[in-house]
Amino acid sequence: MPTVSAVAISEYLRGLRQRIGHDLVHLPAVCVPIWDDDGRVLLMREVETGRGLTIGGMIDPDESPRDAAVRQAVEETGRTVRLERLRTALGGPGYRVERLRALMCGAV
Repeated sequence: MPTVSAVAISEYLRGLRQRIGHDLVHLPAVCVPIWDDDGRVLLMREVETGRGLTIGGMIDPDESPRDAAVRQAVEETGRTVRLERLRTALGGPGYRVERLRALMCGAV
């Protein structure tokens, strides 16, 4: 499993936080599960906790979810993915994350 470490937040989010502080912000995001031919999913290992994490992250302003998924996969794994379909769209109070960490893959 690749190892991940914290990276700086985007300039967009940094500017937003400077204006509104730590109030709740809606940040749409994508998750990009990548399977191999044997049905195994690629996970990254978080350095601090050792937990396995899926690939993904925030959708930038004016970016489509599809484009964000491809960009996140490249940023975190160095590989281009072929997206087959949208599996699901989730939202609501049950999906609120109080603290979001930006993560980057150290090796694939």
